[in-house]
Amino acid sequence: IFTRFKTALRELDFAKNYQYNIINEEVDTAVEDVKEIIAVSKKRSSFLMEFREDFKKDIERFLRDKNV
Repeated sequence: IFTRFKTALRELDFAKNYQYNIINEEVDTAVEDVKEIIAVSKKRSSFLMEFREDFKKDIERFLRDKNV
């Protein structure tokens, strides 16, 4: 899950840094991955809850940047 999230962030940052239209398949897939990570982390405790807290700001930034 950690790897998927970090990959999703990299994909979004790449699209933004190069001023590509963010609406593309890779970034849309990344957004879906992040949504899934958030959904799973809300259902479970222990590691996933810690993950959600540790990366909450990154997740919020990702969703804000994508306007999800």
